[in-house]
Amino acid sequence: MLRKQSKKEEVPNLLELTPERLVDYKKRDDGIIDLVIPKFRHKLLKDFFMKRLQKPTWKVELDEIGTFVWENIDGKTNVEKIGKKMAAHFGENVEPVYERLNQFLYMLRSHKFIQFKEWTGKAG
Repeated sequence: MLRKQSKKEEVPNLLELTPERLVDYKKRDDGIIDLVIPKFRHKLLKDFFMKRLQKPTWKVELDEIGTFVWENIDGKTNVEKIGKKMAAHFGENVEPVYERLNQFLYMLRSHKFIQFKEWTGKAG
């Protein structure tokens, strides 16, 4: 029996990708960013439940490094440039910079907090 072979998705070079934000955020007085995630993203659930909930959103608190990366996600700057800015700003504290950045961006993408302009592949 012949099976249709699934075509493996070609993953682009992360350094060439440009991340874009998909969720809102608030900057606190201490400079740290909190991502504001709606509890319901589906339009019907959102319309029905959001008005009835006391707290219709979740808060995801970023650390200093996460805040720096989030501020550089502007839809224009690619991952390589963000990594260079990170290394210049934090020095050896973020080494290995691209491994750390890759893991952080993968986590943001898997939770649908960001997307990459040049890549529409499945998240997670």
